[in-house]
Amino acid sequence: MKDKVIIGSIVMAIAGREKQQLFIVTKMENKLVCLVDGKKRKLENAKRKNISHIHLLKSDNTFKEKIKNNTITNGEIIKILKDYKITKSV
Repeated sequence: MKDKVIIGSIVMAIAGREKQQLFIVTKMENKLVCLVDGKKRKLENAKRKNISHIHLLKSDNTFKEKIKNNTITNGEIIKILKDYKITKSV
């Protein structure tokens, strides 16, 4: 699992209070990842979560550069996750 998750990946929490919620990975630290959803967990207040408590949904380099350069906004994150939900529910 750890090898596939990269910065910018869309993941789902499978444990804890945030169970079944979608997030984007913004940082990786050993066995922990920092997750944001743009609403409750904003870029300024990312959720640290054990990598074994998440499930990878989409591993994509599209957002990686924006996250690394700090040019992505909470609004963009909300839109990305919303669009992902819409495309997967059809």
